[in-house]
Amino acid sequence: MTTNKDIAMKEQNRWHDVQVDGLPPCDDERVFVGYNSQGFAACFNHVRPDGLCMMGDPESSTAQMSGLRFWRELDEPGAHSPTFDLIAHLHRQRGFSLKTFGPGLRTAGVSDHIRKELIEIAHKPTDVMEWIDVVLLALDGAWRTGATPEGIVAALEAKQTKNEGRTWPDWRTAPADKAIEHVEQKQ
Repeated sequence: MTTNKDIAMKEQNRWHDVQVDGLPPCDDERVFVGYNSQGFAACFNHVRPDGLCMMGDPESSTAQMSGLRFWRELDEPGAHSPTFDLIAHLHRQRGFSLKTFGPGLRTAGVSDHIRKELIEIAHKPTDVMEWIDVVLLALDGAWRTGATPEGIVAALEAKQTKNEGRTWPDWRTAPADKAIEHVEQKQ
């Protein structure tokens, strides 16, 4: 059953309805994002006729979600809002998190959850939603330090700028399974 919320979401974000538009034209190259009637979301690059969405090559793919309901190509032109307001998102996330997980630093709990998500990433390294879980948890930890949304965005920008100004070793000479760390500058 299509609800008014489903219709609004479809129109706002240019979602395709499986019941109207059929399954996405997967070719194992393009990546799609979709959600099912239970509200679960996943990224995938092929889908079976029964609506089971999968990510990876056809021989070794990992099931991501069943019962696909709405979908769109991940990089479909016009599918995203022109800009994403990270500050507004952080206000929204803080409200949800306070209500759902309570106040306080919760450093041990947030860190424990991040460690669990990193294990999931190790099992499903191409699942962007698992990576986003870590991003959301990191942002949750950031606001719990007392930083405002504006302060978090400023810190994000400052840290990126700092990293861009550092000296890094050639990634081609670094082992793929080890961290690439910046070259320490001698004082």
